[in-house]
Amino acid sequence: MNLSPSLFLLVIGGVIVFGFFAEVIFRRFGVAPVLPLITVGFLMAGVLGWVDPAGARAFAPYFGAVAFAIILFTGGITFNLGSLVRTSLVATLYTVLVFTLSVSAVALLWKVLYGDWTVGIGVGIMLGGTSGAVVIPVVEKLKVSDYVKGIATLESVLTDVLVVVGFSALVTVSTGGGSVNPGMHLLRAFGIGAGVGAVMGLLWLQALRYLSDTGLSFTMTLGVLLLTYGAVEMLGGSGPISSLTLGLVLSNARLLKRVLREEVLSNINVYLDDFTRRVSEEVSFLVRTFFFLLLGLAVDPAVLSSLPVILGILLIFVVLASVRYPVALLVGTLIPDVGPRGARLLWAMMPRGLASAVVAFSLSPLFPSVGQVLVAYALGVIVLSVLFMTVGVFLFGREAPTSESGASTGVE
Repeated sequence: MNLSPSLFLLVIGGVIVFGFFAEVIFRRFGVAPVLPLITVGFLMAGVLGWVDPAGARAFAPYFGAVAFAIILFTGGITFNLGSLVRTSLVATLYTVLVFTLSVSAVALLWKVLYGDWTVGIGVGIMLGGTSGAVVIPVVEKLKVSDYVKGIATLESVLTDVLVVVGFSALVTVSTGGGSVNPGMHLLRAFGIGAGVGAVMGLLWLQALRYLSDTGLSFTMTLGVLLLTYGAVEMLGGSGPISSLTLGLVLSNARLLKRVLREEVLSNINVYLDDFTRRVSEEVSFLVRTFFFLLLGLAVDPAVLSSLPVILGILLIFVVLASVRYPVALLVGTLIPDVGPRGARLLWAMMPRGLASAVVAFSLSPLFPSVGQVLVAYALGVIVLSVLFMTVGVFLFGREAPTSESGASTGVE
C-alpha cells in the first residue's frame, strides 16, 4: 500500500486515538486493549491486504530494540527495591517457580513436537511470563487481599524482566561461538550491561540536577537510554540489562544513598521528577499500542490458519495453564491470606503481552526457519491467555469472599 504523507499521518493519528479508547475501555470494563489492537492489525494486513506482513516483520527488529530498552527502563523506574525486600518471600518464590516450570514445560513440548531444544527454550522464555501492562490495572480493581494483589503484581513485574533477560541470555549463549565458554560469555555480557547501566545511572542522576528546569529531562533521558543500550550492545554486553540497571539506579537513588557512603551521592539529585515518570508512561503506551498493532500486521494468515500451528498454540496454552494451576493451589493452601479464591484468581492472572511479542520478533532472525511460526505462536497464546484472564476474573472475581482478609465480592 502506497501512503501519501497526509494519509500516513491519518493512519498514525487514527492508531493512537484507537489505542487510547482501547485503553479507556480496558480500565472501565476489563477488556484488554491487546485484543482490539491485534485484531485491527490482522485485518489491515491479513484480510484487507493494506500492509505486506513481510514488510512488517522486516521492520519489527528495529522497533523491537527500542521496545526492549523502554520496557526494561520503565520496569526499572517503577520497581522499588525496598518494596521487594519487604515483600513476602512467597511471592518471589512463586514467581520464579511458575516461570521456570513454564519455560521447561514449553521447551519439552517443543522438543516433542519439533525436535529442537534450543528453539523450544526460546519459545518457553518468550511465553513464560505474564504482562504487567495487563495484569496490574486488572488486579487493582479486584476486591481481594493485598497478599493476592502483591503476588500477582510482583509476578507480572518480575516476569517482564525475566522474559527479556532470559532472551538476552539465550542470544548471548547462542552467538558466543564454539570456542567461547557459554557461561563466561554470559557473565561478561551481563557484567558489561549492569556495570555500564549503573555508571550511566549515577552520572545521569547528577546531570538531572541541571536539566530539571529545562523541561527536556525526559527527552534527554530517553536519548541517554538508547545511547547506552546501543553502546553496550556494540561492546558485547547485554543492552536489556543496561536499560534495567539504568532505570533501577534512577528510581532507587534514595535507597542507594542510605546503603552507600554519604559523600558518594551527596551531590546527586535523588529525585526522578514526576514529569519524567509521567512521560515514560506515555511513551510506554505508544510502544504498546504500535507493537500490538505490528504483531497483528506481521502474522501471515496462511501460517496462522495451518492446523499444526493451531494445535501447537492450543497445546502450549494448555501446558502453561496446567503448570500454573498446582503452584497457585499450593500457595492458596499454605497461605491463609490467599485461600482457594485467591489461588483461582492467581491462576487466571496469566495474560501474555508486550514482552512476549517483542521476543517473538527478536527470535525470528535467530531462528529464521521458524520465524513466521514464532510470531504466530506469540499472537495465538497472547490472545488465548488474555481471554482466559478475562473469563477467570468474571468467574472467580465475583465469588463470595472466603477467609481471605480484606477480600470481598465483586470487582470495583
